[in-house]
Amino acid sequence: MIQVNDCRFEKTARKTLKTSGLDFNGFVQVVQKTFSVLSNETFVLTTTDRIIVDADKFDKLKDGTTLYLLRKPNQVLPASIEEEINFIPHYNTLIESGTDEYFIEGQKSLPSALAQLVDNALSATAKNTGVRSIEIRMLFDKTCGKSAVVVLDNGCGMTSKQLNNWAIYRLSKFTRENSTSESEREGYTRPEPVRCSLNSDISYFGVGGKQAAFHIGNSVRMITKPRNSPDVHELVLSKDEFEKKEKNKEDVYKGTILNRKSGTMNRARGKRDIFECFWNGRLIPYTTISEFDWCRWPNKSTLPLECFSRFSGVLFTNDKFRVNASKQKFMDLELKLRHKDTHFTPVFNVQKASKNRNIQKEFMQWLEKCHSQFDKQVKFLGYSKTVTRTDVPTKKLQHPWAVFSAIELDGKTYKAGDLVKSQRTQPIYYGKVNTFFLYGDHEGNVFATGGEVEITRVPEALYDNYTRTIPISKIDRSATIESIKRNIETDIDKLPEKLCVTWPEGNALPQNAVISAGTPLGPLAVEILNRNNKSISSRIQTGVQGGGIKLNVGLKIFFHGAKEVKQPKQICHFRAPYIPGHGHRFKKIGSLTNLGKYTLTLQAEISDNANNKAITSYGGRQLPSYEHKFTVKEGNAEIFTIGPLNPSLCIGVPFSIPMQMTDFYGHPTKPPPNLQPVLECSDLEVSFETTATSGNSFTIKGVKVIGEVQNYQQTKSFDLKVTLPGLKKQTQTIEISPFPVSGNPHSLVVKPEVKPVKVENGNPVSFNVEVHDEAGNITANAKQIVRCQIPGLKLAVTDCSSSGTGQIVTEPINLKIINGEPQMLQAKFDMPVKTIQNINSLLREKTTEKKRIERTPRRVFPLSNRSGPDILGMVGHLAHISDDNAAWVISWHLAGNMDCVITKTTAEAQKIFHSERGRQQVMALDNIYVNPGNRPLPHIKNGLELFSPVGNPLYARNLLIYTTEEESCERVFKNILGNTILMDDIESATNYRKAVIEKGNYCPTILTLDGNRLGASGNLGGAQNKAPHKDMVKKFGAPLPQRYYELQQEIELLIQYRSALEKKEDAEDERKNTILTLSEIQQEMDETKAELQEIERRLGKRRPEDISEPSGLMIKRPR
Repeated sequence: MIQVNDCRFEKTARKTLKTSGLDFNGFVQVVQKTFSVLSNETFVLTTTDRIIVDADKFDKLKDGTTLYLLRKPNQVLPASIEEEINFIPHYNTLIESGTDEYFIEGQKSLPSALAQLVDNALSATAKNTGVRSIEIRMLFDKTCGKSAVVVLDNGCGMTSKQLNNWAIYRLSKFTRENSTSESEREGYTRPEPVRCSLNSDISYFGVGGKQAAFHIGNSVRMITKPRNSPDVHELVLSKDEFEKKEKNKEDVYKGTILNRKSGTMNRARGKRDIFECFWNGRLIPYTTISEFDWCRWPNKSTLPLECFSRFSGVLFTNDKFRVNASKQKFMDLELKLRHKDTHFTPVFNVQKASKNRNIQKEFMQWLEKCHSQFDKQVKFLGYSKTVTRTDVPTKKLQHPWAVFSAIELDGKTYKAGDLVKSQRTQPIYYGKVNTFFLYGDHEGNVFATGGEVEITRVPEALYDNYTRTIPISKIDRSATIESIKRNIETDIDKLPEKLCVTWPEGNALPQNAVISAGTPLGPLAVEILNRNNKSISSRIQTGVQGGGIKLNVGLKIFFHGAKEVKQPKQICHFRAPYIPGHGHRFKKIGSLTNLGKYTLTLQAEISDNANNKAITSYGGRQLPSYEHKFTVKEGNAEIFTIGPLNPSLCIGVPFSIPMQMTDFYGHPTKPPPNLQPVLECSDLEVSFETTATSGNSFTIKGVKVIGEVQNYQQTKSFDLKVTLPGLKKQTQTIEISPFPVSGNPHSLVVKPEVKPVKVENGNPVSFNVEVHDEAGNITANAKQIVRCQIPGLKLAVTDCSSSGTGQIVTEPINLKIINGEPQMLQAKFDMPVKTIQNINSLLREKTTEKKRIERTPRRVFPLSNRSGPDILGMVGHLAHISDDNAAWVISWHLAGNMDCVITKTTAEAQKIFHSERGRQQVMALDNIYVNPGNRPLPHIKNGLELFSPVGNPLYARNLLIYTTEEESCERVFKNILGNTILMDDIESATNYRKAVIEKGNYCPTILTLDGNRLGASGNLGGAQNKAPHKDMVKKFGAPLPQRYYELQQEIELLIQYRSALEKKEDAEDERKNTILTLSEIQQEMDETKAELQEIERRLGKRRPEDISEPSGLMIKRPR
């Protein structure tokens, strides 16, 4: 059997539990069930020596062991706990009973007895590192009990087990088991020998201490507190108790150890001597009686306890009591007094003796009369009213109590507001008088005995306006006002006044500083100072048990946003206990990533463990605090993201690469200066012309990719690597798929490539032709015709529109062969320029396809939109969602906002509100505040995943395709949709939320594609968290397919191409006209020349062959 005391709370409980057949785990389960310990509650089982019980120590526990059930190992006991012990004499009593007598013949007994007790104290203080203090005190104040001798030391103390062993007669201190746990036992410490000093270790056999104590007196009270333990253990051995147990046939060597907290000492030292004894009128010396049952203080008495400590009396006996021959001692006094036939007659009320008289009643009446007639030492002044006092434990004595404002006592007046000091109270009170109480119906000034005074301890700020009512007799009338005020001033220095903040690593943050996102804050060290700038460590020293009121320092950081708001958001809260030599220390805080204004507050606080909260005021005043304001801005550019590229990207056609710069936490920030990008592309040559910067955007312009693509009919993917040197994450790789078929015809490749091509006369010749773009890839375009012109033969053509390749076959070649020599012919290949008519035809085809897509039915929001110069539109019309399930569940989640009209101004919102008489829901853009920047998903911290989620989590707003002003729409949906997450199914959602919470992060609302909702508070299920049928939900519209936007871009490009072609044709016409004009001029010149030659011929002029032309004339001969 094990005795278990539940000491977790103020009200203790005790149970005896069986251990047979149980191991440690089974016993713990029995304890949890017996004392209703919650499954998530932290507790510990210890012995009375505060040794934690585990599986090994449980197996070694003895039957009858007492255990504590505590919240923590060093918890202070809420109440005194009795522990049953046995101190049956050890077997050494028989073995060594005659080897060493305590008192040696011829020696003085008192010094020897005291030497034994001092010897024990020497052993207890042997390991002291500081001063060894041993005192012998003599107490003679009979109001506190019998006279006593006290031996007091500051040694190591004894545990409950050690105190039990000390009580066992003849159990040597060299062989005692000093602990309930084998591993915790401590051997006896023999004092170091010092010449001419009392350290001879005279107590050897385990009998000296008890023999010495009982030689000096009739009882011994051992009070001990083990070092480093909060418990006090108290054991009383009394001759009277031994005799009483022997008479009642009880176990003489069985008693109890009182385990209690410090400061709750029972100061009684036994019963005082009351009655001197006479025999037939003769005084019998040294014979006294402490009390009789009829003169003890009853619990329900209206008399104060002090009345029972002030009376005395005389016991007269007749010759029926026997004395010895010298008449110096009674022979059987106690037995006679207990005999049923012994009759007591009070002298103060002499009447004829009767067996039916009630002496206890008569004694109480006499004592009450004495108290009322002779104890009237207090004059009560300034009666105000009569009240009922609920603080009085006895209900019958709660009314009536007369209230007075002053008293006169020993010639001195005490009135309300005066400073007083108490005496014989634990602790001593220094306070001011509130009022005086006197039991009974009284009016006006009255003399009386007793009475009580209500005082408030001062300073009130230190003792939290603590009020206590004590007997008037406990006012210390010898205390001076000056001494009381000095004590109060000393107490004021115990109050916390201010906080001193230091930065141990030298990275102090100035007030109103501006720091970059993610900059670590701290570490910080905080000291709580008093009014004299001295540290008060970690406690408000109120002088009560437990070392005072423990103080912590709480650190909170509040986020105000870009614009300071009235109710900032608390983003973190830490609490730091006191560490000796370091103060209240806070580690580095590196989670400040949102941009805007912040306030750091430090607050001294008192922990309220019962309500799981902190108290920031004490004694009617706020505890000291500290405030520090600062601002977080975006950091330097460390990461970039590449925006969408042209979907119709073509080989050899310039395009741009847009990029957005962010710091490490995703905040938009300016690109660094002099940024020189590096582009690389697998299997393709890549180049660019220039770069441009605007705000947080960085654009690479004029990018071209050149290279061959083997299959013109399929797009091939290439990795385009973009590097921005100097950034933390300086490289991004994107996949591009340039379209070779969209490349403009650039060259013709004719096969066979062997020249010349040989063909037999009379046979046709065939050529395979390929149309290539600028990069050398085969390209196919509408109306792509290739012609072959051979002199003397008809024009041969082939259509390469569909494949980019074709075969040209000429008609048979028939030439006249002279002398068997082969004839050489030149074949010319070309492509006619596309006509504008062809382009118009192609435009008509693509426009027709675009209109057909527009007419194709798709999902639309069913309510009519609202428009105007200051109206953005209805929420349901501001975005499209491609996925049907996503559109269904997001629209259901926002059902209350789908018909809300978003206005650009508050004035417009008010106008609609009044015109619709409040029936139309409106929201003004200039009334919306959203946190800047975009937070990562809860499972991502500092750019790294805390765990690998399943269910494809993403922010629901990322699926929205805005239909109008993108920046305004993004602000609207960030306000109404927030950080709501979308996942595949409810099982993935619940597992995701659990993992996020376990990592200590907040998890927002989660929607699932199967139509469920998991709230931010963790609630799921029920009709309110299940989406209705899809047909019952007004859903966001669906966007146009990607082909629609491709056609739109192709049409724009064709229109541009047609314009360029028209300009080209105009230039060609102008060129042809110019050539024609020049031909006509040339013809006229030829005709003029012929005429001149004819004239020369007719004139008969001949030009000699060997005579040169005149030097001043040069005729250019035609070629």
